[in-house]
Order: sequence, then structure tokens, then C-alpha cells
Amino acid sequence: MTITSNMIPDFAQDEIFAADPPMSAEEIKHRFCPKNAYAEWLWNELKFLNRELGYDSRIGLYSPTGTIGGDFHFPRDHRDWSDVPPPSTRAETILRVLGIIPQEDIATAA
Repeated sequence: MTITSNMIPDFAQDEIFAADPPMSAEEIKHRFCPKNAYAEWLWNELKFLNRELGYDSRIGLYSPTGTIGGDFHFPRDHRDWSDVPPPSTRAETILRVLGIIPQEDIATAA
């Protein structure tokens, strides 16, 4: 399968051509999909934050409850969790803010 440039986000071009061995079209789609990247970033962020907070990794990952952070996904007003935009709507925005996806590029691998 030939990979055309419109299948690959601009920010991914340099990394793809430097990769060894070459990636398949499916591997490229997986690696540069903003939703996949966001999920991996969130998972690692939780693991590192747990370590920073001093939680013992032998008991598994810890996430506090009852904080103001929970109010975003589970609002206390008339809305319920299904009224809040899903995480996938924030994936590309968060990755851009973090500098993982350059601001000037538009990701097309979603």
C-alpha cells in the first residue's frame, strides 16, 4: 500500500521518514491519531502523578474522589455525565497545548 501525504499529518512527516523499520499505514494511523495519543498521555500522567504523590505502585493506581475535578465529568447542576462533551473532543486541543502536536499543523489522522 502506498502512503500518500494526505493520510499523514504534517507534524508526523519527519518522524515517519526517520523510523526504522518503516511503519505500515495502520501503524502510522495508530501512532499519530490524536485520540490514541491523548489516551496514552492520560495513562502515563496518572502513573507519574501517583508516583509524585507518593502512592505505592503495589496497590495499583489511585485516583481521589470528591474533588472539584470530578465536577467536570459529573456536574452538580441539572446536567448529567452524558451532557458533558466526551474526552475525544478535547484530545487534539490538549495535545496542542502540551506541545505534542505543533500549533501550526492540523492533524488529519483522527
